[in-house]
Amino acid sequence: RFYVDNVIKEELDLSADDGESSPGLDITISKDMEIETILQKSAEVLAKFTNYLSMIVAPTIQQSKFKHIELLKFHGGNLLMVLITDTGRVYKRSFVLRGKYTDLDLQGVTNILNSQLRDKNIIDIGIEDIKIQKGDSYLILLVNKIIEIIKECIKEDFHYNRIFIHGTSVILKQPEFIDLKKIQNILRVIENEYLLIKLLMDFSRDKDFIVKIGSELFEEGTEDLSLIASKYKIYGNSTGAIGVLGPKRM
Repeated sequence: RFYVDNVIKEELDLSADDGESSPGLDITISKDMEIETILQKSAEVLAKFTNYLSMIVAPTIQQSKFKHIELLKFHGGNLLMVLITDTGRVYKRSFVLRGKYTDLDLQGVTNILNSQLRDKNIIDIGIEDIKIQKGDSYLILLVNKIIEIIKECIKEDFHYNRIFIHGTSVILKQPEFIDLKKIQNILRVIENEYLLIKLLMDFSRDKDFIVKIGSELFEEGTEDLSLIASKYKIYGNSTGAIGVLGPKRM
């Protein structure tokens, strides 16, 4: 612990001053990829690069801002809302609403919402944020429904964090984990997604990364493990955490 807190920190500060950069990791992505796919690919590459277990916590909706919305109409009057956040999360919800709305009406509502809600925090969006002209007052029912659906998305996702894990087989190949009891302890930790998310997100406000060694991770079953984790940002905003789990000597 003394070595990590003092010697390593000094080495990191010196390398930062020298302008040294870490080796790049090549990840092939395309514009139409959802954030979950990108995070999954990132976890796979990180596991191969480090030979340890890699973990990435996806951003939650309460950390996101409104970016874009689309309304689509299907046969039978079914409507589909597609909400895209600034962190790349995509939420799709189908619904039915009384009344006949034309494609032009849907485009009008889309324009109203995109122009008035862009860059607002998703969690703060309410009907009071929407200003509708008198000539478009017949669209109020549809606008109210969309805001209601957005709030439902927030409620469903509020306590939900998705974590992407890769490299379980790699970490079990480490020489420290030949013993069956140690393997069982490690698997117990890896299978507990709630614990892993809690460990990864356990940052103090003034730290961008953490190092946890042995029993600092958890009271039982982690004596032979170490965790290195860091915040990651999308468009300059801290949205999640990324880390590697390996043997204590890591």
